[in-house]
Amino acid sequence: MTATVLKELLALAVGKRKKYRVQGESMLPILEPGDVVIIRKDKHCEAGDIVVARHPYKNTTLIKYVAYIDENKLVELSSPHGTDSRQFGKPPMSNIIGVATYNLTQRALLVKEATSTN
Repeated sequence: MTATVLKELLALAVGKRKKYRVQGESMLPILEPGDVVIIRKDKHCEAGDIVVARHPYKNTTLIKYVAYIDENKLVELSSPHGTDSRQFGKPPMSNIIGVATYNLTQRALLVKEATSTN
């Protein structure tokens, strides 16, 4: 196991991370329905990150890629399948719940090694 994976598991154990279960097929093939991912509870994200966010109009959460963040801190979310910012617009950065760091089910790192320091 890499040092980054160990840090993520330790952060989960001490409450600095949260688990999230993927529902739906919008993020296939990277994330499958039922996968459990570790979320870094942080609103800071960059293009290419996978984030969990509150839907801008519904009482639900989404897991999507960050495609772009504009100068007004609006986040363009995208997914290979399913709905994304093309349908519901760009939510504000404040809707970001956290960044997915590790897929527990697939045992796969979801962030670049250098960015998972929290």
